[in-house]
Amino acid sequence: MLFLLRKIRRKLISENQVSTYLLYAIGEIILVVVGILIAVNIDDLNEETRLKRIEHTLLSEMYVNLQNDKTDLTANVTLCQNSLTSSYRVLDHLSGQDMQADSILYYYGNLWGTTVFTVNMSAYENLKSLGLQVISSNELRKMITNHYAEGYGYLLRVEAMDAEFLIHQLTPQMNKHLITTDDYDKIHHYAKPVNFDELRSSNEFKETLKKSIIMGQTIDQYLPKVYIQY
Repeated sequence: MLFLLRKIRRKLISENQVSTYLLYAIGEIILVVVGILIAVNIDDLNEETRLKRIEHTLLSEMYVNLQNDKTDLTANVTLCQNSLTSSYRVLDHLSGQDMQADSILYYYGNLWGTTVFTVNMSAYENLKSLGLQVISSNELRKMITNHYAEGYGYLLRVEAMDAEFLIHQLTPQMNKHLITTDDYDKIHHYAKPVNFDELRSSNEFKETLKKSIIMGQTIDQYLPKVYIQY
């Protein structure tokens, strides 16, 4: 094709057909421009296809991550609710409410139950490294950012506060007033007061337990909000 165009151009020049040559030159320029536009369009299509493939791969990986997160969060919700129930029942027992012996051993043994959320961040970190613009949907991109940066960020901060409270306030009180019994299974611990009358009169233990309930309620109310989004 190029050889033929050059041959025509030389013939026109040799025959001194300037006007015809100019028209030919314009036509040749147009052809070159059209060729460039076609090539650019093909490149754009190839780049768009490549980005779509990357987006699909990242979203698929993120879906798996979120499903694993949901499983973890669901287990944490159960743990948190069990701990809250135990705290309520122990306060009832200390207030004089009668309970079956095996039940109260269970409740005393399951007062602590801080959640530890293991976040699967691999897909989100890959997305950040490639650039958030890889996600073509503005709305979806905003949801993903809010979920990981704000939702998980807040939850992890609350969990850190709860763990700090457990270590420095709740556990010392429990070690002081409770003793583990021989009743034990693979999931739950069982405990009983070292001295029930002393424990019943301990305002410090009761106030610590009330603070534990507040911390647990905060986590219990927030956990479902995190994973309900997906």
